[in-house]
Amino acid sequence: MYPNTAGAFVRAVEAGQLLADTDPAAVQAAIAKYDNLGPLVTTAMALSGYPVGPVNKARIQRVAQAMLQFGFMSRQDASQVEQGTLVAAIVGPAS
Repeated sequence: MYPNTAGAFVRAVEAGQLLADTDPAAVQAAIAKYDNLGPLVTTAMALSGYPVGPVNKARIQRVAQAMLQFGFMSRQDASQVEQGTLVAAIVGPAS
């Protein structure tokens, strides 16, 4: 596993959630760009709320355990997943 890369991903998701929650125009611009929609459509869209705050370590741990159980993670990661050290390395101590 690559905990530094995963940690950077978590930080990027948190930053993206904050931006999406505080800047509806940025969300509309992204939708327009990637979904090829015009401004009449994107300004009329109802935007959902975006969760803001740190990633929840317990929820990520449950995902890691399910991934391990259903074969989406290697058995070599089993002890780290079961001990919670893999998620702790990814999410960090503050979450």
